[in-house]
Amino acid sequence: MSSDPEGYTYQSSDPVGCTYQSSDPEGCTYQSSDPEGCTYQSSDPEGCIYQSSDLEGCTYQSSDLEGCTYQFSDPEGCTYQFSDPEGCTYQFSDPEGYTYQ
Repeated sequence: MSSDPEGYTYQSSDPVGCTYQSSDPEGCTYQSSDPEGCTYQSSDPEGCIYQSSDLEGCTYQSSDLEGCTYQFSDPEGCTYQFSDPEGCTYQFSDPEGYTYQ
């Protein structure tokens, strides 16, 4: 599925079965999965929200430098969240279950 340059909406799958979805630069939302099953979703620099999972099943979410919020978990199950240098808030837990803020 796709629309004209003004709408810029695309949806497609590659031979491996990966799917991609995106909107125009103004809305700029992307969602896709790679052959390994990873999924990615993001918006443009203005809203700049990213969400993705890696092969281990880790999830990542972040906003742009203005809001600069990041949250993700590593393969061990650790979760991280922090804001930009202006707000400078960090929160995360390590594999042992420790939480830092």
